[in-house]
Amino acid sequence: MKPILLLLLTSCFINLNLSYAQNIPYISNRDAINDLEHLIEKIEQVHYNPYFKIDKKSFQILKDSVTGLWNQDSISLTAFMEDAMQLTALLSGGHTMVDWQNELLFPALLEYKFIPLKARLNNNGWVEITQTKDSQLKEGMLIKSINGISAKVLYQRTMSYVGGLEAFKNAYAADLFPLLLFFNPEIKAPYQLELSNAKTIDLKNALSVQELQEFLSADQAEENYSFKILKHKT
Repeated sequence: MKPILLLLLTSCFINLNLSYAQNIPYISNRDAINDLEHLIEKIEQVHYNPYFKIDKKSFQILKDSVTGLWNQDSISLTAFMEDAMQLTALLSGGHTMVDWQNELLFPALLEYKFIPLKARLNNNGWVEITQTKDSQLKEGMLIKSINGISAKVLYQRTMSYVGGLEAFKNAYAADLFPLLLFFNPEIKAPYQLELSNAKTIDLKNALSVQELQEFLSADQAEENYSFKILKHKT
């Protein structure tokens, strides 16, 4: 088996037999565990000190507890990617991360409708809107929940996908918040926000992946960042 994960610091590719459900590919638990072990092995080979934030024994216990929850015959690629990103973040100071941009996810990304806002976790612990494509929302609004789920919990979950200092993780999540929510199976359109003043807003529109690309790239130079979905041709 060739691994499905791609590290930004070392390239790995895949050639697996996959099953699909609603455009989300599934991989066998055996392949997922083998791939995760391969990922960790690669990090240990190239990282000068991967266990500087968590000791190896504690990490192994945590990894085993995560894979122990894979109690079906297969796991969705999005769930696998999320677990891999969170585990990799524990071995990283922000320079090592899983590259989720795998062509196997493209059909699901093209189908998904993204929340039309960027946000950050402010100093008071509120998820604060920094940009939006919905006319009902304004910069500076504070979000209490999204679809009934704590916005702070959702945001901190996206922060857990990358290692490093809290400020770096916050900045990373702020730039990519609507995209990173794709990996959370609890959140999907239509979106309803509850604000700090208890007002609820049903968002009129969600973004396609093409609209998301424009939204994320609007205030960033093309040479510094680009997000593109390229149709795969066989």
